[in-house]
Amino acid sequence: MITENPIVSIVMPVYNADQYLAESIESILNQTFRDFEFIIICDSPSEMTIEIIHNYQHHDKRIQAIFQERAGLTASLNKGFSIARGKYIARMDADDISHPDRLQKQVSYLDRNPKCSLVCSHIECIDKSGNFSGYWNADIQTKNAPEIKKRLPIKNCIAHPTVMIRQSIIKKYPYDQHQKNSEDYDLWLRMASDNLILCKLPEFLLKYRKHPSSVSKGASPVSLRIKCKMGFLYKQVLQGNFSQFNLIILVFLLLDLISWPFSFMYLWLTK
Repeated sequence: MITENPIVSIVMPVYNADQYLAESIESILNQTFRDFEFIIICDSPSEMTIEIIHNYQHHDKRIQAIFQERAGLTASLNKGFSIARGKYIARMDADDISHPDRLQKQVSYLDRNPKCSLVCSHIECIDKSGNFSGYWNADIQTKNAPEIKKRLPIKNCIAHPTVMIRQSIIKKYPYDQHQKNSEDYDLWLRMASDNLILCKLPEFLLKYRKHPSSVSKGASPVSLRIKCKMGFLYKQVLQGNFSQFNLIILVFLLLDLISWPFSFMYLWLTK
């Protein structure tokens, strides 16, 4: 089914993911919710990447593929969001697996909760072979909007590829290209600082693959967390935003700065 104005736009950046790409694409095409467009942004695609995507496009016209020179994750996401037509925009990564009812449950949640700006879900971690490898503690310890807002000043607790966000919101909040490898955490901080409501379905709706060639996934290392908070607070100060939420972030940034040398020393001694 192809509609001029789909309910959902799925945006999936692809880079060096040929081994897992077909499985990820099929997990979207097999969704119980059908009214969507599937935007795939490919950075420096290999011949195999192009062949895999063209084979799926031949059978499903909802897929729109963009092949480009290496632009990076943040630029690719901003491009995908800029052309998305859906009322809701869902993130997906090229090495993860969405559960069949993921889109249906997230669309239903946003329809029922108009004050919610985005909804994410819990993740199950899998290894390169698809075997279960555990959970992300910061994720499973936050189950609703108040818990998310309380945890965000400390560390990220939202799995990026599980997010579905209203188009009206993401158009106002593009990713910051200076926040490399933590562009998602920076976005959640900006939204929470502006008192937008970030929600979570306490269900496991995505299998989140961890492997040696994956882009920094899950909770950022302390150094990335520090860099993200510093960049975020710098821009907030320039905008004159001295909210209580931002002051709490500053407190936890200072704690990060204090603990970071000890964390680095521990990792060096135990390597």
